[in-house]
Amino acid sequence: MRIQGSLILFVILALLSINSFAKVVDNNSSESAIKETVTNYLSGIDNRDTKTVENLLATTADIITVNTVTNKTNELSHNDMISQLEKGLMGGWKRDVTFSNIDYNEKTAVVKVEVSDKKLMRTSYISLINDAGQWKIVSDVSSISAVK
Repeated sequence: MRIQGSLILFVILALLSINSFAKVVDNNSSESAIKETVTNYLSGIDNRDTKTVENLLATTADIITVNTVTNKTNELSHNDMISQLEKGLMGGWKRDVTFSNIDYNEKTAVVKVEVSDKKLMRTSYISLINDAGQWKIVSDVSSISAVK
């Protein structure tokens, strides 16, 4: 009887361990998918790849930028953003990207990312939703400042 009890306890602990491991693997894949979405979005802007950016933005997305260098605030809708990329009024940069924080659950995420070149630093807070298994950007709120 004691062996059966030990065996049952072992099986229960093994199943719990497998379940915990599966959650860790799922969390890592979610974080990777979020990071990939943000990286592709920023790369799409830099390369003026309107199809990629359009695919990654939710149709209701808002992009708000506070530029401390020019003292201007700019707000763009999804369509405005795509239009500016098509006209070459945005993008065409070569920048470094650093992820500072990724906070998420099954359906929503917020990413803090710093994007910089030799002259400017852009700190963005990008909000995403999981839409049928695909992460979509619903807002990109950022500030731009001169590199010190």
